[in-house]
Amino acid sequence: MKRKRRILIYSVVIVILLYGALIWNIQANATDEETIVLETGSNGNDIQKALNRNSTDQHIHLTVKVPAGEYILDKTLFIYSNTTLEADKDAIFILKSDKYKVMLSSYNYQYDKGGYDQIKQVKVIGGQWNGNNTSGEMMRFIHGSDIVVSGVTIYNVGNNSHMITFAGVKDGVIEQCQLYGYNGTSAKEAIHLDVVHNKNWVPGTVTYDDTANQNIVIKNNIIKDYTRAIGSHSFVKGVYHKNIVISDNRLERIAEEGINLYGYQDTRIERNQMKEVGTGIRIYTLLENGKQYEPLKGTKTEELPTSYGITVGENKITDAKKYGIQLYGAKEQPLVGVTIVKNHVDQTGDNGIMLYRYSKNNLIKGNQIERSGKQGIGIYLGSSYNKVIQNKIEQASSHGIYIGQSKGNLVKKNQIVKSEKHGIWLDASSHKTKVVENRISNPKEIGIGIKSSNQSMITNNTVIGAKKFGVYAVDCKQVTVKDNRYQNIGGKEEKIVKKRSS
Repeated sequence: MKRKRRILIYSVVIVILLYGALIWNIQANATDEETIVLETGSNGNDIQKALNRNSTDQHIHLTVKVPAGEYILDKTLFIYSNTTLEADKDAIFILKSDKYKVMLSSYNYQYDKGGYDQIKQVKVIGGQWNGNNTSGEMMRFIHGSDIVVSGVTIYNVGNNSHMITFAGVKDGVIEQCQLYGYNGTSAKEAIHLDVVHNKNWVPGTVTYDDTANQNIVIKNNIIKDYTRAIGSHSFVKGVYHKNIVISDNRLERIAEEGINLYGYQDTRIERNQMKEVGTGIRIYTLLENGKQYEPLKGTKTEELPTSYGITVGENKITDAKKYGIQLYGAKEQPLVGVTIVKNHVDQTGDNGIMLYRYSKNNLIKGNQIERSGKQGIGIYLGSSYNKVIQNKIEQASSHGIYIGQSKGNLVKKNQIVKSEKHGIWLDASSHKTKVVENRISNPKEIGIGIKSSNQSMITNNTVIGAKKFGVYAVDCKQVTVKDNRYQNIGGKEEKIVKKRSS
């Protein structure tokens, strides 16, 4: 009898424990997700109260839904980890504050863990965000990971403003946003990527540790009427933004650079469309007046890259006042390992594609360049050992391809049509250049010319309709000119002058 009673008691205990475990599990799962739907007529304070549900270390995912309506923001909205802020497409946020210059931000005051740990797993979706001509940063995320900004519209900001800033963010996405309406002239980026170096660069945190951005995707956005669309304008020595993808964006009426990369590695710029820009894409290591800063104490830095691993591919750039694509290096910091492939550049004020000042060991292949204001492709000042292959260049206002003071470049299998001066011109000190298997049609002066450059090779090219010479070489030593083909040349097919008379 006692044995049966013990068995019964044990059975009851087991049932109670199992039931308790089940109830606990249901309650725990119930707190994994929480959704707050704000009522029509709510205000900015109501939104912040809802967001504050995750202001402490709560292990839930919070979704705050904001209905259509107008929301006056007299202070910054702060968002915390594990939160989705989802606004109706007709939810209009208007910044009206003399003190606050940011509409939405991670919370980095009083405490900030640094690195990528301060704010995690955040999504901001939708809404119309009116900066009300305020000069500031409309959305800002510092020291975070898994940050997504999707489908927002931001507009009407003052001088010196950024619309979205990622500073020290890992695994971030900015997609399907519309950004427009910059009321200023200072060169600032609509989408700004920065290193958390100091309060002048990145205001809004108490922790500065030189954290850069990693694994960022910027895609399918429309950016109009800004001074710069995407990128950075300052650099900490030895600290690089890495694994950045900028793709399928539409950029229009951008006064300076559409995409401006300073201190980036392993980056892809692909399938963007740009119209009416200053320069379509600029990538550089050091400008003559560029801002470079020494790293903070304790920052782990890297050596200069042997290759930056940047690809610029399948972009369409139309009507650039300066350059379509520009690389800009420095003697102490050469720009190495950039691939420029299958881009279409139409109508530029200067070079269609330009390599300047120690841009070395880069590949320019399969691009189409039309109506450039100067050279179709220009290579200048110590930009050596590049490969220029299979490009099509039409109606360059000066030379189809120009190389000056740069050695060891390969120019191969390019098609050059109707250059206003020469098809290919190798200027002084362009030693050891190989010009092979190119086809040049109807240049107004010379098909291929070379001046004061030694140990170069001009072979197996076809020149048609040059009005002066097919090939012209002056003041060169050990230059090989052979196996070229000519049709309808106005002057001599080949003119070799050992030394130009004074």
